[in-house]
Parts: sequence; C-alpha cells; structure tokens
Amino acid sequence: MATTPQSLASRPPRLPTIQLRRRLANNTIRSWRQELGHFLAVMSCAFLIITVSLFIDAFMGNPVIPSPQPSIGFEAVLAGVAPAIMMVICFSIASAGGFDIRVNPYLTLLEWFPERNLGWRSAALEVIAQALGAAAAGGLTLGVLSATGDIPVGGVAGVISRTTAGWVFALEALAGFAMGWVYFHGTEFGFADAMGKTVGITSVILYPFAGATTHNVFRYLSSCVIAGTCGTPGWWAYVFGPGAGMIVGWAWYLATRHSRQEDVDEAAIEAAKQTHPAEMTERLLPMSGTRIGTARLRHL
Repeated sequence: MATTPQSLASRPPRLPTIQLRRRLANNTIRSWRQELGHFLAVMSCAFLIITVSLFIDAFMGNPVIPSPQPSIGFEAVLAGVAPAIMMVICFSIASAGGFDIRVNPYLTLLEWFPERNLGWRSAALEVIAQALGAAAAGGLTLGVLSATGDIPVGGVAGVISRTTAGWVFALEALAGFAMGWVYFHGTEFGFADAMGKTVGITSVILYPFAGATTHNVFRYLSSCVIAGTCGTPGWWAYVFGPGAGMIVGWAWYLATRHSRQEDVDEAAIEAAKQTHPAEMTERLLPMSGTRIGTARLRHL
C-alpha cells in the first residue's frame, strides 16, 4: 500500500533510538529494584519472626530461666504472642511499602502453581529469601546460645515429648489449615492482623500438646539444627503437617472464592470512590482482585 501524507500524519511520532534504549534500561532497573526490595523484605521478615520464636522456645525449654520454671500456660501464651506481634509488624510495614510478601514456602508454592499469582522466578526468589532468613535466624540463635553455654536439648525444635507423632501431624495440619484459610481470605479480615492472630492463637492452643508449633518447614529446620534433633522420630510431622493443612485450607477457599472476592472488590472500590479523589481510585483500581490491592482500597 502506497504511503500518503495522510497516513504519515496519522502515525505516532517515533522516539529516537537512544531515548527508547534509555527508557528500556530505566524500566529494567526499576523492575530489578522492585524485586530486590521484595527479596529483602521477605528475608528480613522471615529472619525477625523466626528469631523471636527460636529465642523464646530456647529459653523456655532450658534452665536459663531461674527457678521456679514458668507454667505451661505462660509458656504457651509467650510462644504465641511474641511471634504474632512480630508478624503483624512485618506484614504491615511490607504492605505499606507495596510488597505482597509471604514468609512460608507452602503459601508461596500455592500462589505459584495452583493460583498462578506468582511467576516461577518470583516464587523461587521468595523461597530462597525465606530460607536465607531462616538460616540467619538459626545461625544467630546458635551463636548466642553457644556463647552462653545454653544449647537446648529439645526446647527449640518443639521435639515431640507430650504426644505421638501422629497427633503432632494432626495438630500441625490444623494450624496449617487455619493459616491457609485465613491467608487466602486475607482481604476480608485485614491481612496483617489476621495472619498475626492466626499464628498467635494456634500456637497458644497447640503448645501444650505439640510443643512449639512451627507452621513453617524453614522454622522447623532452623530450630532442629540448633537442637540437634533433625533426625529424631516424628520429624515428618513438623515438616509435612503444616503443608497438608494449608492445602486443605486453600481448597476450601477455592470452593467459595468467586462470590466472596466479587463482593469484597465491589465494596472496596465503592468505598474508595466515595471518600477519595477519582485519580487516587483510578491509580489503585488495577490492583483490585489481589489481596494487597483490595486491602489498600479498603484502608484508603
């Protein structure tokens, strides 16, 4: 087809090659900065949450605390509340910074494969960050306890001492189910608060029966290395129990998510439209349908 003056006039102006390359480079740098920020946020939160949990369990399971030893009820409350508070703080800061993070590899894998909300590279980087954070937490705890001569025999790992491996698996699966169900319904409850309360409540309930509930395979691995109990009978209950429960929790969410998500999105968008300028709502509308996007709309 012949080129006419009219067709030339209708074409958008071409950007110079140098300008195009510069724009591409800026977009690449921005993308890598975002991924690096996400990586550091996941690693930092995993480190802080697991470190708090490890130190509490270590001191509760050892003669470090002067006699008389605290009651099992006090231990359970402390083992549940402190990590829960740290989780609320971490998730709140990450959400304010625009990062939709997870510190549990089971949740990351569920977001990657069945949910398709994460690409394979994002999921892999998140799992690596979780593992590094857990390793750093375990290393710090081991260093401190080694320096004081108070290496625990079993307190950190939550070694099965009060019940059987089968019951521990069932209890860990119950905790995993609660976490998975709350996580995938996070926009309905307020994500950070909901996750923190779930960890706290399940830890308090399960502690008298299964020791320190892990919720997280990296939490268990970092602790059993310190206690030297990774090969003890029943290890599989702590490793696979939470994952099995989270899969069931996700399946329950899957059966009801369409109607629930539509209701949540519509309510959040309408509330944002009534209380904020149109340009603010338009900027966040593309994020609706995701946990962090809907949560932001609701809290504008």
